[in-house]
This record gives sequence, structure tokens and C-alpha cells, in this order.
Amino acid sequence: MTDKKKDNPGHITTALCDAYRDTLKIEITDLKNDVKSIESRTWQILAGIGISILLTLLSIAMK
Repeated sequence: MTDKKKDNPGHITTALCDAYRDTLKIEITDLKNDVKSIESRTWQILAGIGISILLTLLSIAMK
């Protein structure tokens, strides 16, 4: 009885492609999470700048 994997010389290539595809899926997910994190930080920075501007204007108005 012969092994099907031995009959198919491309089984190693297929396995490597599957592993590479899984690795790319993980990397893409990580990149998406990084983008979300950067967007969140950007909004936090913009909110901080906006609050500091408002506080500055408020302090000027109260003088």
C-alpha cells in the first residue's frame, strides 16, 4: 500500500503554503490591531490638544 503523500510530490509545497497563509493572517490581524491602536492614540492626542486650547481660552477670558 502506498502513502498518498508520497504519491503527491507537491504535498510539501501545499503544506508550506498553508502555513505561510496562516502566518500572514496572523500578521494582518496584528497590523489591523496596530492601526486601531494608532487611531485611538491619535484621537486621545487631539482631545488633549482641544482641551488645552479650551482651558487656555477660558483662562484668557477670565482675566
